[in-house]
Amino acid sequence: MTIEIPADLQPFVREQLQLGCFPNEQQLVTEALQLLKAEREQSLEGIRIGLADAAAGRVQPLPETFADLRREFNLPDPA
Repeated sequence: MTIEIPADLQPFVREQLQLGCFPNEQQLVTEALQLLKAEREQSLEGIRIGLADAAAGRVQPLPETFADLRREFNLPDPA
């Protein structure tokens, strides 16, 4: 299989290879795909957990959720 790297990503690929992070382009692409696959699997698992929680009634009202997020990320309360 031949993969063409977009021009805007080529400097990053060259940099990673020059730094010795990856022995070759194939290894870089392989590890990138493994990370993408793992990220997607984690996202799907999070959705499954969320759906199971909702089905089991483990939910909170949306205003409370937004308040929790504002506190967690130190965001101002909307006026």
